[in-house]
Amino acid sequence: MKTPYRVLCLVVLAALLHLTLGWEWTAAAGLAAGYVLPRGWLAGAVVVSLDYLVFTIFSFARDAAAVHRMTETMGGFLGNMPSSVVVALTLLIGTLIGASSGAAGTQMRRMVDLRRTPADPAR
Repeated sequence: MKTPYRVLCLVVLAALLHLTLGWEWTAAAGLAAGYVLPRGWLAGAVVVSLDYLVFTIFSFARDAAAVHRMTETMGGFLGNMPSSVVVALTLLIGTLIGASSGAAGTQMRRMVDLRRTPADPAR
């Protein structure tokens, strides 16, 4: 399977996990991306940030006024930040979650590969 299709499948997985189990579980899709794709931290960051971006766009398309009020309120809590900065911080947090879980997926793949190596003949 080509890499763009894998990324698309992993973004769909992230969206399903986000919808069914909560935003925290998007890290599992980042972990899977790090396991199956090269440059795992980047793959995890792309997969999870695309998930966050899709849900942000969907939220604005569904009810822009309510989302704008929410981001203005959160911006007020965070020291009078503009609402666009609150959205950018949300996407940045998603990217960081994806990058860290993708890096963990890469390490998990390396651990599994180590177990597949033949035993040392000197033993």
